[in-house]
Amino acid sequence: MNSRKEKENNNSTRRARPAVAHALALVVLAALLGGCGGGGDRAGYLAKSRELLPQTLKSDDSSVRGFGLEVYRDLHLAAPKEALAALVHDSEVPVRFNALVLLAAQAKTAEEKEAARRAFEKVLAEDADRNVRLAAAYGLATLGDTSQVGLLAEALADQENVAGRRNAAMLLGLLGNGSAATMLKEHLKDPDTMVRINVGEALVRLGVQAGLTPLRQVARDSSSPAQVSAILALGRVGFPPEDIQNLREVQGRHPSVGALLATFGARAMLGDYTQIIFLTEVASGAEKNAPLTDQDQAFALQLLARAAYGPAWAEVGKCLGDRNLAVAYSAAWAELAFDTPRGQRLKTTIRDAEKSQMLTQEEVLRRSAPAKTPTGTRSQTPGYVPVGR
Repeated sequence: MNSRKEKENNNSTRRARPAVAHALALVVLAALLGGCGGGGDRAGYLAKSRELLPQTLKSDDSSVRGFGLEVYRDLHLAAPKEALAALVHDSEVPVRFNALVLLAAQAKTAEEKEAARRAFEKVLAEDADRNVRLAAAYGLATLGDTSQVGLLAEALADQENVAGRRNAAMLLGLLGNGSAATMLKEHLKDPDTMVRINVGEALVRLGVQAGLTPLRQVARDSSSPAQVSAILALGRVGFPPEDIQNLREVQGRHPSVGALLATFGARAMLGDYTQIIFLTEVASGAEKNAPLTDQDQAFALQLLARAAYGPAWAEVGKCLGDRNLAVAYSAAWAELAFDTPRGQRLKTTIRDAEKSQMLTQEEVLRRSAPAKTPTGTRSQTPGYVPVGR
């Protein structure tokens, strides 16, 4: 038992955030940004964000519905019950999958857990899609009923079902049961890249550092369609300072615009804010020197949300009224993320640092470091849910 605690303490020590004091002074430049930014009413921005987010769950676009579910899960917010219940039976497989995972996350009271249990059992009995049934099995396991966990093991071992292996690996990581590590290790060299990424992230969540190997390999591969997914996975479970340096090196490998933005966001997720001003410029639409699209802007906003970079609230807020709904919805996610405890801590730390440059690096790190989960990771929310038909 003591050795286990020592291991957890060592992991926490290794994950200490890198020095950010050198970046704090740069934050004052954010007030000069153009585009969407330029200041505004913080309370108004939050109110608008809370108004926009529920709209995503009722969108005619299934990708927007899936996006909304991910945001609710990332922010640990309770989705409207009626909307969530409807999405459990959505016509699209990815939406049903994500709705079940969110349902599992937000079932807190005895009444909610019982309702969730009935929903999971109904899906297992009636839904024709195997991937959706995996999410239901996961949901039951979160309620303490492990009778269907075998479905996840079977899916992980099924070489004919790539989507099943991807989803099973992700769900096993989220369950946090260390007994799954052995079977997951067997798939570190799976022929499918996304399976390797999901297995790697799951293993790190379970305390197995060997899972970082496939994440680092794919993150460096600019020819891989899964590069962005690997970069974001490193942002969620990587170890600074090693993975901050790994992400910096990606810039020299001629990555796509999306991968380059992802490295900036992932580095911020790990505590390195040296590129946060540029990312904020892209997110606010102020960056005019690069061939960027609305999709790039929306992605930058999502990266600021993942990093919970609270000091950017004024620049991001005016994007809530953007005509492109992808930009507006992404801005809503960012504004709500800035209002989380982590976003507030970072905002307060930087404000204090601007008032007095006498803070030591240790003080800055101690006050701005995100809270850790028992496994040493900051979030149990995956940024990519690969669901196939």
